[in-house]
Amino acid sequence: MQTIQQKHYFVQPIAAQLHHQAGESSRRHLDNHGVVYHTLMLLVTITPIVLLSKKLGVIMDFGTVELQLPVALGGIIIAAIVLTPEGLAALKAARNNKLQRSINICLGSVLATIGLTVPAVLTISLFAGQPVTLGLGPTGIVLIILTLFSAALTFGGTKTSVLQGAVHLALFFMYLILIFAP
Repeated sequence: MQTIQQKHYFVQPIAAQLHHQAGESSRRHLDNHGVVYHTLMLLVTITPIVLLSKKLGVIMDFGTVELQLPVALGGIIIAAIVLTPEGLAALKAARNNKLQRSINICLGSVLATIGLTVPAVLTISLFAGQPVTLGLGPTGIVLIILTLFSAALTFGGTKTSVLQGAVHLALFFMYLILIFAP
């Protein structure tokens, strides 16, 4: 979609393109490394994150049990930590009046979660012989359906509006409220 049908949604305005190209030419000499180098660097930088996430998960589980907080809160906190870089980049793009870039960053983050995490968990569960359940009650299922419906309306149209964003935020805040008061 980004390269053929709806390319115009993903192209920056001409002034921004010229500024971006000037920055690219000045950075081009810095990127002389190949795919092997970048793959190794990805592995080197992601390994500490994976190792720390296991320890952080134990701390979160202990904290939620000791403070008698809902179990889902630990997952939300971990997700917030993981998604902070994309969220900050999306906010920066939106603040610079690059709404399409902001949406693309958020959609890329969602795609990585759905396209990588869910299949990985399902694959591991198949090999481990453990069933995977969504773990949502009727209220959570209604909120997911509402969110998917709202997302279809938001991203199915030609432009995204502030009102549509407010609807998504309202659904998210409702989810947070229902974690504490199911």
